[in-house]
Amino acid sequence: MKEKRKARLDKKSTGTTEFIGFGAFAGSNAATSIQSAQEPKQQQPPPKPKISPVFEGSNEALQSVFSRIGRKTDGGTKTKALQDLATLLLADGSDDSQRGSSSNSNNHNSICATTTKWEVRMQALPHWMWMYCNKLVYEHEHASIRKASLQVWQAALQRVPKAVLAMA
Repeated sequence: MKEKRKARLDKKSTGTTEFIGFGAFAGSNAATSIQSAQEPKQQQPPPKPKISPVFEGSNEALQSVFSRIGRKTDGGTKTKALQDLATLLLADGSDDSQRGSSSNSNNHNSICATTTKWEVRMQALPHWMWMYCNKLVYEHEHASIRKASLQVWQAALQRVPKAVLAMA
């Protein structure tokens, strides 16, 4: 039995078969790789935005609204904060002179008086998606919170529809 094994080992070592390497496979596909390089490449869609548990923007009004939504408070406070967020998303970002011009001390009115630009809305969407999916979906006892959450989605769809659809 040892002799048979020894004979097989001897055949392998004396034979002409050697490891040819991976370069041999590249030669057979060279024609197809040249053809594929000449064909126009299809554009890849942009990467899907990821939802974020932290608001990464610098807008103080949105930071305040998101902190009020995230608190464990009664339904009325969250509903007002969600209405403020919908107002911020719907605000016209073309007039920057209105930013912070409200002299009213009421927090609700001062937040609604600020304007937001497209970039700020885009920064708010990942955190809003996270808050909606992880917190607001489970608000079963307050129908007003669910209604206000849907109003925020409608506002986002009106202002930045492509971004909202890309996140879905």
